[in-house]
Amino acid sequence: MYFQSAHDSKKLIREHYDCYQNAEQQILIINDRHFIRNMLKIVFENMGYTVITADNGWDGMQQYQANHRNFDMVILDATLSNSGGLALLQEIRGLNNEQKILMITGNGEMQEVGERYKDQQTVFFKLPFSLRKLAKTAAAMING
Repeated sequence: MYFQSAHDSKKLIREHYDCYQNAEQQILIINDRHFIRNMLKIVFENMGYTVITADNGWDGMQQYQANHRNFDMVILDATLSNSGGLALLQEIRGLNNEQKILMITGNGEMQEVGERYKDQQTVFFKLPFSLRKLAKTAAAMING
């Protein structure tokens, strides 16, 4: 896809995802898959969010501990290679039980785990997912 300018790409993404923007809202993306992490970063930044990324659970937890009051949303890979996304989810819940978390998983067993956390502002997305649906869900959770 070719864009005339950065402004055109932002406008197209905002129109396509039909979501709200607020430059003061921050999202932490923790995913060890480079492509997914960067794709999500681009989409959410172009929607107007400030995005911080981490490529593993240890770095993600360091970011979260240092700034947990600032994050409106955490987008977390449930199957992180070095620490495990579910362990990280529990650590985040220990610091902030009300944190809005969007978990991405390729594992069908995560639906069962999702039932355990459904009352704690956690939504699970199974790969492959619709990027538009994920972005709209995240925006609704943040603004809801």
